[in-house]
Amino acid sequence: MAVSVFGYSIDSKLVAVPLQVLDQGTTPSQAFYGCCNCQIRDLLCRCRWQVAAKGDRTILSIICPSTFLYGRVLASLEAIGQALRRLSVCARIRIYRPLSFGIPFELGVEELS
Repeated sequence: MAVSVFGYSIDSKLVAVPLQVLDQGTTPSQAFYGCCNCQIRDLLCRCRWQVAAKGDRTILSIICPSTFLYGRVLASLEAIGQALRRLSVCARIRIYRPLSFGIPFELGVEELS
């Protein structure tokens, strides 16, 4: 089943299933946010985002409400990838464009330099 977030149809399992709790008692989203610098944190606060961890699979989903923020997220991919890589070396980043501007952009952290 899918739910609508900013007009996108997203797998409800990604949204509704509680996140796996890490050993430190934090969620993957909290752990990722803690690894980010202040510029990335500011950018994330302007978007909707979530880190979902299922077994060895970790996916950071970022939903950008504007074309401007989408461009800033793309420009910051290397820093975002470095922070996410601390949680999982095989994590993926999925970036959703503003409504009606195409399909999500997805890449693995191993693809970033």
